[in-house]
Amino acid sequence: MQQVQIHAETLDGELWAEVDDPNDLRAATFTFVPSSRRQQLESSWGGYWQTPVTDFAFIRNMYFPSSSMVSQLRASLPELVTNYGSAQALLDEKLAYFLLCEAKHVHLLNGASQFLSPMLQRWFRADRVLLPKPTFGEYHRLFPEALTYEDRGHVDLDEVKHKAAGADLMVIVNPNNPTGTTVRTEEIQNMSALFPDKMLLVDESFIEFSGQPSILPWAEATDASNIVVLKSLSKSLGVPGLRLGYVFTVNSDFSGRLLNELPVWNVNSIAEYFLEILLKYRNELDASVHATMTDREAIVAHLPELDIIDEIFPSGANFVLVTLAVSAETAERLANDLLDSDNIYVKDASSKFDDGRVYWRLAVRTPKDNERLCERLRCRSSFPI
Repeated sequence: MQQVQIHAETLDGELWAEVDDPNDLRAATFTFVPSSRRQQLESSWGGYWQTPVTDFAFIRNMYFPSSSMVSQLRASLPELVTNYGSAQALLDEKLAYFLLCEAKHVHLLNGASQFLSPMLQRWFRADRVLLPKPTFGEYHRLFPEALTYEDRGHVDLDEVKHKAAGADLMVIVNPNNPTGTTVRTEEIQNMSALFPDKMLLVDESFIEFSGQPSILPWAEATDASNIVVLKSLSKSLGVPGLRLGYVFTVNSDFSGRLLNELPVWNVNSIAEYFLEILLKYRNELDASVHATMTDREAIVAHLPELDIIDEIFPSGANFVLVTLAVSAETAERLANDLLDSDNIYVKDASSKFDDGRVYWRLAVRTPKDNERLCERLRCRSSFPI
């Protein structure tokens, strides 16, 4: 009879981890090798549920879905995971119920990025696309030769109109990421009328937090066929793991091209069910948006108290862009120290700018999290500038 020796160790506050498979090993590496943490997070682009980080890098509505909505999802999960999702026509119909528009004008996506690559990338020449600079990284990755207009906390619409002459597709990210700059919806309407022969893509992934109305109802009411609205729903609905987004357009030719590219089963059943029950939670969603806007203003009010903060950009989104009064090397050490000591993960957006300054994009989280970030930055005011 074989015998096995089992050893035990009494722990008194020491770190420990159980490792039964490669996924456990990855989580344990994060715990026991602090020097690898930032690289691990930045290379994975998500999957943070096994890492005890307070994430100020990725952006989502912290107040939605509500606990009652999560309970409803949890109760339905066994049935949902054993069923296929619906066909695209029914998905679009369910989305239209929420958006209060015609189903033929809107198409549910498996995340907004599904539309950007390869569809939009294939349909437009890179050197005939006009983009804000900086903006969401996927746009510049897909269109590296694109024309650009500057956003340094303000967009000069005269510059946009001037450069539009050389473009077939004009992109306005409203509010823009990472700056938070917001263009008045009325100005975009005017631009649509001014350039009827050019396609105008309006990315409204953060529009709820801006105080500006979506351009969607106007585009439908006026039959603006040169307007395409793209939206990632994870920012406002707080469910990036469900991969929900949509494209809206009254242009039937554009819709036809899009539908020809979408697979039969495009969105999973859990995401579809979330969209179904969302209709019952409009009031909770509105309240969550207002709470986020209040939290944004609160953290903006606190940031100037920190010696390390140099400039705060006006934001219409659920994040705030700031510059730091330190060198790039100091900022990197500071970001690593926040992660190693406090499990706080921040987004360095400096690579999106070309002026040599240090830029951080800070997601708006809960008041407790926001206050903790400010406090930890205040404690590190001794970092050399």
